[in-house]
Amino acid sequence: MSTIPKSIYSAVLLAVMTAAQAQAPMYVEASLQPIGDNEATGSVRIDKEGNKLTMHSDLRKLAPGNYSLTIHEKGDCGDNSKNAGGVLKGGDLGTETADEKGTGHIDHPLTNLSLNDRLSGRAVILSQDGKPVACGILLPPRF
Repeated sequence: MSTIPKSIYSAVLLAVMTAAQAQAPMYVEASLQPIGDNEATGSVRIDKEGNKLTMHSDLRKLAPGNYSLTIHEKGDCGDNSKNAGGVLKGGDLGTETADEKGTGHIDHPLTNLSLNDRLSGRAVILSQDGKPVACGILLPPRF
């Protein structure tokens, strides 16, 4: 009985692991931190399964009102989120009205974005009636 050379075994193992990662769901996520005197916090997660992207958010400590989530050109929440630059094309993630407990959820497919937009490292801003109240940076993809 012959043994498999170590170099061939390593190459096959690497190919199997790479193929498994390509098929595995992948996601980027951001933890939102308050801006200024606001208390709003939350998380945003963008999942990739196949060729589809879906956004899930969990928003907390919201004052009554309407909120929107946007992905911005830069990954910088400084200067009350002004350093994040403009909204990424297709980066409008949806709107939500805070419930009586001060929470909100925005969950829907993202049809105007793809992983080619390089979402990792970009800022996600939660705004109330156009005013930024929380910001976070999308972390690198996870498998």
